Amino acid sequence: MITVCDVSAALARENTLKRANRELAEKSESLKRAQEINRSVIDSAADAILIFDREGHVFDANPAAADLFLHDFRGHPQKLLWKFVPELCDKLADGLDAFLVEPREHQGVRADRQSFPLEMSVHRLELASQELYTAIGRDISERKFSEEALKRSHAELQQFAYAASHDLQEPLRTISGFTELLRKRYHQQIDEKANDYIDHVTQGVERMKNLIEALLDYSKVGSAPIELEIVNSSEAAREALSNLGAAIDEARAVITMGELPVVRTDYQQLVRLFQNRIGNALKLRIGTIRGGGSSGVGERSAGS
Repeated sequence: MITVCDVSAALARENTLKRANRELAEKSESLKRAQEINRSVIDSAADAILIFDREGHVFDANPAAADLFLHDFRGHPQKLLWKFVPELCDKLADGLDAFLVEPREHQGVRADRQSFPLEMSVHRLELASQELYTAIGRDISERKFSEEALKRSHAELQQFAYAASHDLQEPLRTISGFTELLRKRYHQQIDEKANDYIDHVTQGVERMKNLIEALLDYSKVGSAPIELEIVNSSEAAREALSNLGAAIDEARAVITMGELPVVRTDYQQLVRLFQNRIGNALKLRIGTIRGGGSSGVGERSAGS
C-alpha cells in the first residue's frame, strides 16, 4: 500500500523559517556593524564622552575620557562620576534636568587629584529600560589662559590709549589757543584768506580731538557695550573726506559720492570705516569704492 500526503504546507513553513532566519542574520550583522561604527566614532572623538546613570555610576567611557581624568573607566566600571566632577553631584540635588544640554564650566579633578577647568554638557539618553545620561567634556585650560592673557592685553591697551590721548590733546589745546589768540589780536591786520587758513587750522584741531577721543573709545570696545544711534551715512562719509583733505589734494583725487542710507551704528566707527577705505584707495591712486549710490575715487591731471 502506498501512502501519499501533501507536504507543500510543511515546505512553505520551512521556507518561511529559512527566510526569517536569513533576515534575522542580516539584521544582526547590520546591528553589529552599526555598533562597531558607533564605538569607532565615540572612541575616536577628541572630547571625553562618559555614559552614567542618575546616581553617577559610569557605565562606559571613551579613551579621551581616560586621558582627561587619568582613569581607565572601562577597566574599573561603576566608578562614580562625581569624584571627577564634584559640581555635578551638587547640581543633582536641584534636579539634573535643569542641567542638561547647555555646556557649562566646572572644576574637574583628575585621578591624581589635580584640578583643571572643564567645559561639560550633559544629555539624556532616550532608553525604555533604563535612565542614562551622557556627558561630553573637554579641558579648557589653554582657552582660559588665552582669555586671561587677552584681558591683560586689553587692560594695557586701555591704559596706553588713555595716556596717549591725554598727551596728544595737550599740544592740540596749545595750537587751538594760540590760533584763536592770533585771530583776536591781529584780526584787523589779516585778510579774508588768512582767516580761512585759521579756520582750517581750527577745524583740523577739532577733527584731531574727535579722532583721539574715538581712539580712546575704541580701546574700550569689549569692556563696555557700544551705544548705537541713528546715523546718516552721508554725513559720516563727508567727515571722513574732510579728515582726508590733505591726502586727497596730494593724490590729486576727484571723489564723487551719491546719497547713502541712514543706519543704526556707532558714528565714529562708521567715519573710521569710510576713512580707511577711501584712504586705501588714495594710496593706490586709482580705484573704486561702492556705497549706497554711485561713488568713486579717481586721479585728475595736473592741469585740471
